[in-house]
Amino acid sequence: MKRVIITWMLIVLSISFNEAQSIQEAVKAERQRQEQQQRTAEEQKQREDQKRKEAEKLKREAEKQRLVELELSYQNAITSAKNNFEQGQYAKAKQDYMTALALKPAEANTINPKIAEINEFLLEQERAERETRYNYQIASAQKNLGLRQFDRAEQDYKVALELKPENAGFILAKIAEIDSIRNAPAILYIYRLRNTSTIGGILGVVTRYDVLLENTVIGRTNSNWKTTVPVSTFGNQTLSAEIEGRKAELRIIIQPGSDYYIRCAISSKTIDTGRTRTTTDRNGKTTTTRVTEIQETPILQLMEKSLGESEFNAIKLKDGH
Repeated sequence: MKRVIITWMLIVLSISFNEAQSIQEAVKAERQRQEQQQRTAEEQKQREDQKRKEAEKLKREAEKQRLVELELSYQNAITSAKNNFEQGQYAKAKQDYMTALALKPAEANTINPKIAEINEFLLEQERAERETRYNYQIASAQKNLGLRQFDRAEQDYKVALELKPENAGFILAKIAEIDSIRNAPAILYIYRLRNTSTIGGILGVVTRYDVLLENTVIGRTNSNWKTTVPVSTFGNQTLSAEIEGRKAELRIIIQPGSDYYIRCAISSKTIDTGRTRTTTDRNGKTTTTRVTEIQETPILQLMEKSLGESEFNAIKLKDGH
């Protein structure tokens, strides 16, 4: 009996020892696991710290590089602005200074006065260019007006008005003058000088003929004769005259407000009629001759103003003529 008890006690002790050993091993394993987790966490933290430090370093280097590049761009813009200013390229210089200001707004107290100075130069430059363009438009308008290119002249004056509205009084008066000329009739100065090269001309016996404008009679020519005819129908017009089927035509481009001097004359030539005439003298001698006659053809000639005006004014009409 005693032996049995001892045996059971030994068995119990053995079991307790094994359990205690198992528990101890479990505790040790748990401790080792926790320690491993801690080491892993620390290693992860170290890696993250390293990455953060590297990222911060890259960021500092990038910022440093940005500042270097910004300073370089700023200095380039300032240098370019100064060079353009010295060369009179004020618009480019202003743009350079605006670029520099955008790069470094803190330099506004230095850059803004430069921009203000350039604005004054640009304003003066603009005034000079506008004055040049204005003078060009006025000269062009006067030239076109002299050439009777009324639409072009008016357009030139309107452009000049846009350039210098302060000269509206002068320019609008010029435009009104163009409108007045546009509506003014043209004047035909038609005349015929005295022909002293023939007996008929000397005696004042000359062939008369009508002068027509687009088939409407506007005068009958005679020696030392003149008349003025106002015309309000512009563009291509036809003057004509006719003597026994022999006709003269003169095409004129009539413009409003213009003067035209037309010289009238007659061209004469002797022609053979194809007939003969037989005469007998007192001695009974017979002579046969060919019959001729004077053939007259009207002439209409557009004269240069200087000569035509002189000839027209030289004709002195008698009272009642």
